[in-house]
Amino acid sequence: MRKHSSKSDQHNDNDEILFGDFEDMSEDEFFEQFEKRDSRKRSRRKREARRQIERYNEDRELARWINDYHLDSYE
Repeated sequence: MRKHSSKSDQHNDNDEILFGDFEDMSEDEFFEQFEKRDSRKRSRRKREARRQIERYNEDRELARWINDYHLDSYE
């Protein structure tokens, strides 16, 4: 015998279909969905540039720390 689903069950299923993917997205990816296509490309490039700058700064800080450590060990 086939079970009939209630409207609330169907509504919950629709919500999950519509919003389930958003739970797996990062904040940047979520907001990117609402931007125009051209601005998405610019946003993606800006975000990647920021990440590269952050990685560069982290590497620079690490190099400075290693250099200071070696200088202190020779004193």
